[in-house]
Amino acid sequence: MIVPTRHPLLAHAQVKLEDALKFPLVLCHPDAASGCHDQIQALLDGAAITPKIADHVTSLGVMLTLVGAGYGIGFAIGAQVQTWQRPDIAIRPLAGITPTLTTYLLRRQSEPSEPMKRFLQRARRLFRPQGDVHAP
Repeated sequence: MIVPTRHPLLAHAQVKLEDALKFPLVLCHPDAASGCHDQIQALLDGAAITPKIADHVTSLGVMLTLVGAGYGIGFAIGAQVQTWQRPDIAIRPLAGITPTLTTYLLRRQSEPSEPMKRFLQRARRLFRPQGDVHAP
């Protein structure tokens, strides 16, 4: 979760979703980032509180700018946000929730190139679900 510096939620090392939803949200635009939007929307749909949406944005940069300016708080992958190194925002994990972001790789059905083979092998090794004995 991304919050502006000096935000009341920064008093917590981890933030409960219900506490976060008391503030306006800046979310991914459904058309520009449909995968991100759909996964975050699934998280929000399970919440007891109806979220207040301040804005939908088409990029992480715009989200960080609006959050830093105090328009609301946002949800994003922490590693992506950390690469921006902005003094006007801070990151807090959601308490009790380990959100999973699913990423798909679409490629031609033909034999992959050598770099692609290495990438696929590494991805399978690093991200294979626990107990998945069927994945090569």
